[in-house]
Amino acid sequence: MADPLSISASIAGLLADLATETQELAGIDESDENSQEPTLRLDHVVSCRKVLLRVELSISKAVANFDTGKSRDKVARALKWPFTSTETKEILAEVVRQKGTLSLALAADTMSSLLQSLTKQGHMQDQLEDLGNHVKETLQVMTNIKLDDERRRVLGFFTTTDQQQNLTQTAYQEQERRCWPGSSSEVLGLSSTSAGIAFFFCRYKDNATQQPINILTTIAAQLARQNADAYAVLDEYYRELQPPEGVPTSPAIWKMAEVLETMAVCFGAVYIVVDGVDECDDHTVDVLSALSSIVENGPNISMCILSRDEQGIRQVLVETFVHIEIRAQASDIRLYVAAELEARIRKRQLRLGSMAMKDEILRALVDGNGGMFRWVALQLDYLCELPRDKDRRKALQSLPPSLDETYRRILDRIDAKGVEIRRLVQRCLTFVAVTDGLLETKELQQAVSIEDDTENLDDESIVDDGAIFQHCSS
Repeated sequence: MADPLSISASIAGLLADLATETQELAGIDESDENSQEPTLRLDHVVSCRKVLLRVELSISKAVANFDTGKSRDKVARALKWPFTSTETKEILAEVVRQKGTLSLALAADTMSSLLQSLTKQGHMQDQLEDLGNHVKETLQVMTNIKLDDERRRVLGFFTTTDQQQNLTQTAYQEQERRCWPGSSSEVLGLSSTSAGIAFFFCRYKDNATQQPINILTTIAAQLARQNADAYAVLDEYYRELQPPEGVPTSPAIWKMAEVLETMAVCFGAVYIVVDGVDECDDHTVDVLSALSSIVENGPNISMCILSRDEQGIRQVLVETFVHIEIRAQASDIRLYVAAELEARIRKRQLRLGSMAMKDEILRALVDGNGGMFRWVALQLDYLCELPRDKDRRKALQSLPPSLDETYRRILDRIDAKGVEIRRLVQRCLTFVAVTDGLLETKELQQAVSIEDDTENLDDESIVDDGAIFQHCSS
């Protein structure tokens, strides 16, 4: 029978080899990430990541068990390896195999790498062209009526914002949506005379998209494009508003809601998606009330409203809509945190004393994010401000549980700064909040630089834009 100490020593040796190979593998992976012309395929990286995650999860469970139970049990668990000898050999063999694959890819001939890069560029160009054609086909299918000058005039009158442009930009920026089930033929199949589809994006930077009447008129114009009878309903209302002889008037919210309900009868079913209603500021309640009335009075209308979970919005919608919480997947959060960490370290915004601190930050932010990418970004902003790993470790132990608490802590940190910094932040927020439209950076610099006794502004009197970004970025 083998000596237990010999077995332990053997396992310890295997673990040492595993640690060495894993570190080298991580180094290769990092060097590949910094390469300008990577030769690896994504499946190689994903396979490598699975191995590292398997090791990390097993070790994390073992470490967590060290602090539970009786003292005698703790000692027994501490002496027990997190892997069996067989598992250790399997993982070591897998790590060696992955290392060999990555090393072989990185040692590829320079000319071959260049040719492969050019091939990929051509392939990407083809994909972009296919994507553009796909979007154009989608928008064309949504227009089922023959457009002449008169109909274009009517539809243009009600189309107050260009939602198709937003859809096109979103599709180009998020190409992975093409992989969603129903992203092509099934969606196009819905775009027929039996079903009407309309969408609207509310954006805080565009005041026109926050007006209830603009939302209703744009949705009506989209539905009118898909059905001749629906267009006739909208055309009749247009002639009431724009009589040949008489004073032109603007659409009314209550009347526009009635028109939409009548148009919906022309379809077997109507599906409406409105995104970002929480960005409508003072108009949020009016927007929600208008949308709710349409759903309540239109038996064949189905509507999806996307928004942050805010109490005021929930109260308005609770009687008519079903609340479904959508959280980011843990795997997506992990990739986002890892990418943000690497980017901030590369830009020297985050200077860590050891790689162990990087792993601690990754685990803490993945475990405590609550499915919110914005929460993660704000915590990283704060960690970048801290001078030592000791301070960062302390901050990780008391992370704010929610986005609201995070913003409260940000304000508390601003209050703890000097009078000039507090006044700068207060002025910036005030000007941004009360100004109609968007302020250019130079305009904001000049606005916050004016004092009570200011007669003229010179270069020495104007606040540096870097100071504004530093103290107001979060």
